[in-house]
Amino acid sequence: MSAQIRKERKQYYTILEKTQKGSLEITEWIQRFLSCLIAALRSTDVTLNRVIYKADFWVRHAATGMKDRKHY
Repeated sequence: MSAQIRKERKQYYTILEKTQKGSLEITEWIQRFLSCLIAALRSTDVTLNRVIYKADFWVRHAATGMKDRKHY
């Protein structure tokens, strides 16, 4: 979540400051926060899928030795 907040830092702090100095109506801040959370979860999903793909690759090819490779 912190990485996503860094990406959206300006918008996040603008809404946070507006909320703190305004009428204390937090609906806009909550919407922004939840949008940021959703983006962070999507980013995490992409990262995890890459990690799982790479781990699966190495599990499938663990038995492949150097001598089994073809030389060109």
